[in-house]
Amino acid sequence: MQQITEHSRGPDPRHIERHRVWHEKPTLRLLHADYYRRLIAVCPDGPLLDIGGGTGHVKQIRSDIRSVDILPFPGIDAVCDAHSLAFSDNQFAGIIMIDVLHHLERPTAFLKEASRVLGPRGVLAMIEPSMSPFAYPLYRHLHQEPADFEGRSLPVRAGQIVVRSVRRQSGDPNAFV
Repeated sequence: MQQITEHSRGPDPRHIERHRVWHEKPTLRLLHADYYRRLIAVCPDGPLLDIGGGTGHVKQIRSDIRSVDILPFPGIDAVCDAHSLAFSDNQFAGIIMIDVLHHLERPTAFLKEASRVLGPRGVLAMIEPSMSPFAYPLYRHLHQEPADFEGRSLPVRAGQIVVRSVRRQSGDPNAFV
């Protein structure tokens, strides 16, 4: 696992810009604080992992959460890909994610990886954008990062399921309920 330290390469310019926007928009900060609290609340007690942590703002809500991203930034504990998490088996009681799943190239592979690092009865809790007829053109043409908004990489079509949280079953490391 690559740790971010003062001696690692510097922050990515994209995160520097996101961090600037974050500080200019108090409503955005309040909204995300509420999202983080809701996600944390559905997870069992124990170590939590924030995937796609971006600029590490979850630490303002709970400082002991491990935060990972594919780009370095202060507050990110490890730089790694969500498809190949740099953690041992059964290490976390919960995984939280805000607007990350639609960026993953192989969501099914990610779910298997999430199951590996979650302990028995662990929870994967996420918030994803809803692709309504109004939202789709906005995300499709204004979203600054590559994303699959049509659900082509998902095992089901986008909009067919809504995941509030899923809990790993204690016996099968690849099964969620």
